Amino acid sequence: MSEVDKHYGGDPVGLDRKPERRGDEEAATGPLDRAQEAVRDAAHNVADKASRTAEHVRDAVSDRYERASEWAHDGYESVARNATYARRRSAVEFRRGRRGVESFIDENPIMVGVAGLAAGLLIGSLLPATRRENRAFGRYADEFKRDGLRYAHDIARDVAEQGRALMGENLKGAGGTRRPDR
Repeated sequence: MSEVDKHYGGDPVGLDRKPERRGDEEAATGPLDRAQEAVRDAAHNVADKASRTAEHVRDAVSDRYERASEWAHDGYESVARNATYARRRSAVEFRRGRRGVESFIDENPIMVGVAGLAAGLLIGSLLPATRRENRAFGRYADEFKRDGLRYAHDIARDVAEQGRALMGENLKGAGGTRRPDR
């Protein structure tokens, strides 16, 4: 087949072809077709850009979510480790403190009894007097309360000082506290 035949599709004279449009009709159809094609291209470009932007946003959000999730998980693990350490350490310290108090009571039973008496006097002096107490003790009640409070205060101060000294000795004997390895 010759080039002419190829060009005209086997019709060298062009009888089977539709006549080409010329003039006003071509002028009106050409720009309209080009405008439609330009609009289609622009819409396609906008859709592609929107798709790429959405994919970029999705990736960024996913990345930030993963980082925030890891941060929260690491924080939770750290808090859980610290809480476990604190629970164990407080149990050890509680047992040590209880032993210290028990040994203080064993070594100083009279002082503990006097401290209990002083606490009873203090609490009793804070309670309002009854009519029976007023009749029985009358004017001596106020003086007795004042003396009892002063005595209770002195005993409480002495016991507190001895308790502080004993606790200081116990803490020095226990040595420094060690933090868990991280």
